[in-house]
Amino acid sequence: MKNEAHVWAAIIENRMLYTTDGKLIRSFMADGPFTAEFSKEAPSRLGEWLGWQIVRKYLENQPEVTFQQVMNEKDPQKILTLSGYKPEK
Repeated sequence: MKNEAHVWAAIIENRMLYTTDGKLIRSFMADGPFTAEFSKEAPSRLGEWLGWQIVRKYLENQPEVTFQQVMNEKDPQKILTLSGYKPEK
């Protein structure tokens, strides 16, 4: 996605990454024509897509870990940290 770095920066700057606000979480995960938290040009299910990018990066950096092991991991912070996810600008 060409605006991946901008989306990630907005999530961090607006302190959305660790939110427990159900409405905000649903807006990032819901089907629809767009993700309302950004704009009508932002695709729907943006949270799902970003999550997959983090998992992909984690698996690249942890080649000994299987996809099933990632799915069984109980510590999402571990996945985020070890993924080293940082989209290029």
